[in-house]
Amino acid sequence: MNEKIAKSEKEIITPELVSGLLENAQIVIPEDGVFEKLKSAEEEGKQLRIKMGFDPTSPDLHLGHAVSMRQVKRFQDLGHLPVIIIGDFTGLIGDPSGRSASRPLAGKEELERNAQSYIEQLGKVVDINNIEVHRNSEWLSGMNLEELIQLLAQGTLSQVISRDDFKKRLDSGSPIALHEIIYPYIQGADSVAVSADIEIGGVDQLYGFQAARMLQGKRGDDPEAAVLMPLLRGLDGVKKMSKSLGNYVGLDDEPRDMFGKLMSIPDTLIEEYLRLASGFNGEEIESILNDIKLGANPMGVKLSLARNITETYHDEEKANDAQEYFAKQFQNRTAEELEYQLATIPETVRSVVDLIVAIDPSTSKSQARRLIEQGGITIDGNRISDIEASIDSPDGLKVKLGKRRFFQTTTK
Repeated sequence: MNEKIAKSEKEIITPELVSGLLENAQIVIPEDGVFEKLKSAEEEGKQLRIKMGFDPTSPDLHLGHAVSMRQVKRFQDLGHLPVIIIGDFTGLIGDPSGRSASRPLAGKEELERNAQSYIEQLGKVVDINNIEVHRNSEWLSGMNLEELIQLLAQGTLSQVISRDDFKKRLDSGSPIALHEIIYPYIQGADSVAVSADIEIGGVDQLYGFQAARMLQGKRGDDPEAAVLMPLLRGLDGVKKMSKSLGNYVGLDDEPRDMFGKLMSIPDTLIEEYLRLASGFNGEEIESILNDIKLGANPMGVKLSLARNITETYHDEEKANDAQEYFAKQFQNRTAEELEYQLATIPETVRSVVDLIVAIDPSTSKSQARRLIEQGGITIDGNRISDIEASIDSPDGLKVKLGKRRFFQTTTK
């Protein structure tokens, strides 16, 4: 990472240091909780346990996840221990946070594959040689009915249904499954199991964090301090970054794709991405923002931002290649100079939706339909707007997916 963070385990804990440490946090509970935890740990020579959980219901982490991962790294750089929870059990329940409807649940094998992928991707930000990893099935899968009832008896229904996401679903008549109601308490039990001192996550995890603090307190433990990070908005500039919405930048994206996606963000997101996603330090960020106020071209700023983030998750050489490729493909280009990636398609493909999925298997059919509806598909220069559109043959087509990806098809 390019971020310049103090790495000494003997760093003197002061309010100013903690303020800088938490400069991007949106909510801290209690307000002085992190300072008190760090100061106590300093006096006792104790290593704090910094919890962060992942819901492994999809295979890829993205820059939105990395906002909290980067905050974990800051605590790790002070000498504290990241405790990573892979929610293989809670993944079978499904996190309802911020959702307008229940979602399909993943199977155990899929969750385990995703968990392995998450740990590898986590290494792009955190030193995975110095972390503790748990799957919450370790303590939750053996819970009996009596223990579950005792756990749930510590909360109330009014606490759960007062959540904004649940209230919206109730008001709209959308169903709320009973298993979703217990999710915050099951999630909170993770903090009890691993004796978390500090927990880090997105602001949409507020209810789970509050449940964790309540459960720890009733057990007689010192409740964790909660650090809730902003939700990074996706490439659309409106909704939070999400693979299901197709507005994401994956940590495992190819460098050219990563660079191109970052160049597509609206100018209104530049400051947000500088502060939450880039490897620039605080002084560099303020300098860049000042340049924008003085009239700097946003395109030039986005070039620097895209290069910085691409280099952070790949390396300098790949970032150079990605920037050169972007310049060739999207700046001073002609149709003849475009580089088309060869895509081999089954001869039987006839629908445009199936064509998109065949070109990019990581795209689901629902995502393909959404891309068509948004006007993001062009075939041989013709924009496709009908999700039922078909083709005569999948061979020899020039297909543009989104703003940045060009393919020449051939059949098997």
